[in-house]
Amino acid sequence: RKPEDTGVTLTLTLTLNPNPNPNCIPNPTLKVAAALRPFARFHGAAAHAALIEDLLRARRLRRRMADLCKYRADGMLYMGEVAVTEARAHRRKIPQFKRPSHSL
Repeated sequence: RKPEDTGVTLTLTLTLNPNPNPNCIPNPTLKVAAALRPFARFHGAAAHAALIEDLLRARRLRRRMADLCKYRADGMLYMGEVAVTEARAHRRKIPQFKRPSHSL
């Protein structure tokens, strides 16, 4: 019998990887795929790839919902306010260049 694992990596690379390099799989994808590898024998390669995609999508949605709840708790009602606040926070993290002192 031919092993069914040949299509799993290709499917994950094409559907989950925003990187143009087809050989590079993002780290969260690798972790989830490695954790679920023992369960791959219970269903086909396409179903296993769909399971991993669904789990990663659920993780991204939970993270997004947590961010939105945080914004709402901070009193932000519109995404424009969020963008302005995030831009200000980003500017605070960037070290400002000091002007040279002109001491005589």
